Amino acid sequence: MTNRSWKDDICSKTIEGLRISCDDIVRFTENHALPVNAEYLLTVNIAKSIATLNISLGWPLKIYLEYPAGTFLEKCFPLTRSIISRSFPPVQAVFRQNPTLDRPLDRPGRIDVAVLSDGQQDSIPICAIEIKGFNPPKGKVIDDIKRNKAYFADANTGRSQIQFAVSVMVRSYKSPNSREAHVERLLLNYADEIQAPNGCGISVITGKLRDASVDEDGTIPQLIAGIIIIERQNNPSDRNCTD
Repeated sequence: MTNRSWKDDICSKTIEGLRISCDDIVRFTENHALPVNAEYLLTVNIAKSIATLNISLGWPLKIYLEYPAGTFLEKCFPLTRSIISRSFPPVQAVFRQNPTLDRPLDRPGRIDVAVLSDGQQDSIPICAIEIKGFNPPKGKVIDDIKRNKAYFADANTGRSQIQFAVSVMVRSYKSPNSREAHVERLLLNYADEIQAPNGCGISVITGKLRDASVDEDGTIPQLIAGIIIIERQNNPSDRNCTD
């Protein structure tokens, strides 16, 4: 299943999970204006939305919350080699060498949502999803992009197998005019500060979660989802900063 590109489906389900979270806050409080400050609510709803892509329980996508980034990084790289013994019946021995990178993870920590699939010898990462909630400061978004970038580095064990990694946020605006184009420009400015890994590109996706409106309690802000994506490109020799 790793030959399939999951980016469009998973990003669409990520936006769906954000929209469900915003609706949940209204259901919980009757207040449309409250931000979803609890990142775990966003995290759980995104994971549950992605899970609807599965054909059966836990297949073909394995979805984990708060997954160790160091373990994820190790799984990004292939097993180094396998040897078939001369015994009968033959036995296959697989050897893994810890990947050696030019630069280790700056923030090992945990990934908010990690999506993997079954491989022949081990689980293979599909994507890492970092969630930063409402109107996150620029510095925290850049930190997430930098950590996501590390998953695409080449190592002594071979080329990374991950398909893509994303940083997710929600921006709120009281203006009744659509702010999707503004959010797109904002995210592209963030992306311009990070050089994409060799063979990868950085792009952005936005999606309106809710229109702004006014009622007796005041202005209800419009909500825009923003996703910054680092994605493996078809040609490994390409070096792009944006799509």
